[in-house]
Amino acid sequence: MTDTAAPTPVAPDVLLVRASDFLTFSGRSGASSALAQTTGPERTPMDATSYAEWLETTRETRILPDGPLRWRVTRPGGPGTLRIDAAGALALDVADSSGVLGARRFGASLFLALDPASTKAVISLAESRDGAAARFTPGDISLIEAGPRLSDLRRTACAVVVTISGSAPGSTLWSIAGEAPRARIDGAPAPMEGDEDGWRVDVPDSRAAPVTLEIDAGCAE
Repeated sequence: MTDTAAPTPVAPDVLLVRASDFLTFSGRSGASSALAQTTGPERTPMDATSYAEWLETTRETRILPDGPLRWRVTRPGGPGTLRIDAAGALALDVADSSGVLGARRFGASLFLALDPASTKAVISLAESRDGAAARFTPGDISLIEAGPRLSDLRRTACAVVVTISGSAPGSTLWSIAGEAPRARIDGAPAPMEGDEDGWRVDVPDSRAAPVTLEIDAGCAE
């Protein structure tokens, strides 16, 4: 021990309170529901570094109403997914939306995958009679799920073209409002498999160079 004139530092008392104690009953119920939907064997938790980078990109994100069940999203590099809780029968209106890769339901929530290449998106929702995550007009195509990284989706009449990059070989699953869809990868015909879940297209390794996937709904014939 040494004698010093410097003041002795004193640590303040610390009171630990569980976060749940700050929530009302409905708040606890909502938090439990969100936790149940975002955990499970089919989801991989984001590491701390990736989460910090993602959080930084969301600072300038703005979601502005643009009419009934319609929003404009300004997201310069912002979030890749939006979740709409208690969506009920609401679904993504594919024809009236832009900058959106697709939609999928998990429980009572509707998840919308935003196009990473688009800094502005328009999200439009509409009632779905069949409970699907997206509402279609003939020729519409919407992504359901994808392992590889998709971006820069371009829609034309009865077709979509999307870029796949920086990913190992993987599978993509699509909802297609057409009777005889076809797929092409870098201009070459690619096999498709359809079942009650949708149409599946396997894509090759895109880590060395981007791959272009084109899907035609087959309604132009």
